[in-house]
Amino acid sequence: VVTLGKRDTERVSLADADPSRELVSLGAANLLGGLFSSPPVSASLSRSAIARDARVKSPLSNGFAALFVIAACYFLDSVLERIPMPALAGVIIVATVSIISLKELKALFWVRRQEAALALTTAALTLVWGVQAGVLAGVGISLFALLINASRPKIVELGQVEGSHYRSVTEFDAAEPVSDALILRIDSSLHFANAGYVVEQILSMVEHCDREVKTLVLDGRGVNHVDATAAEALGELVHELSDRHIALRLSNFKREARRTLKRAKVVGYAKNDDAGEPIPAVEPDPDPEPENA
Repeated sequence: VVTLGKRDTERVSLADADPSRELVSLGAANLLGGLFSSPPVSASLSRSAIARDARVKSPLSNGFAALFVIAACYFLDSVLERIPMPALAGVIIVATVSIISLKELKALFWVRRQEAALALTTAALTLVWGVQAGVLAGVGISLFALLINASRPKIVELGQVEGSHYRSVTEFDAAEPVSDALILRIDSSLHFANAGYVVEQILSMVEHCDREVKTLVLDGRGVNHVDATAAEALGELVHELSDRHIALRLSNFKREARRTLKRAKVVGYAKNDDAGEPIPAVEPDPDPEPENA
C-alpha cells in the first residue's frame, strides 16, 4: 500500500509519501479503533487507485468515501453479498497493475542487471507464495547479495601515469607499476566480514607479483570505516610482511580510519631484519581528501 501511495504521488506530482507517517496513522487508527471494538484498520489499493484517477487533492475525499461505504453497507448489503469473489479480485488486480512499470524495469536492466533479476525473482515469488512471503524473500535475497558484495571488496593495483596521478593498471594502459613497490587500492570499508579476505588477497597479490616487492602501499581513499577486527587483521599483515622483509605504507586513509588504526597500534613500526632499524608501518597523510585515482 505504501508503495502504491508513493507511486501515485509521483504520478500526480504531489509531495512524496512518508512511509513513517503512513504507518503511524494506521497504528493510531487501530489503537483508537480497539477501544470501540472496531475491525482492523488498513488502507485500500482499489480506493487509492480511484483517488489517483480522480485527481483528488484533499484527504476530505476519504470522508466522503467512508460515507458512501456506510450507505452501501446499509442499503446494498443484499446486492453486495451476491458479487462473486473473482469480481472483487479483479478490482485488486486493476489497482495492482497500475504500480507495474515495464519502462522502469527495462531501465533497471540497462543500469544493473543483477537488481533487475532480483526484481523479477521477487515478483515471481510473490505470484507463487503471496505478497508477504514474496516481499520477505526479496528482502532476504537482497541482504544476502549485500553481504556477499561487502565480504569480497575489490582490490586494485595502481600504477603511475607519466606526468599524472596513479591509476588502475588494468583500466589504464599508460599506468606503469612502480619498481620495487606494489600499490593497492581497497575500494571498500574494512570490517569483520571482509578483513580476512582482504588480507588473504593482499598477500596473494604480493606473492604473485611479477617483480620483487620491497614496499607495499595500501591506498585507503575508498575506506570510510575500519572496525576492530579489521585493525587487528592489518596488524597481523604488518608482521607477515615484516617477516618477508617488505615495508608497509598506508596512504590516503581518512581521519577516522587512521584514528582507529592508531588506537589499535597498527600505526607503529614494523621490524626490518635486514637493516635492523624500525620502518614506519603507516605513512602520515596530512591531506584528508586526496585527488581521485
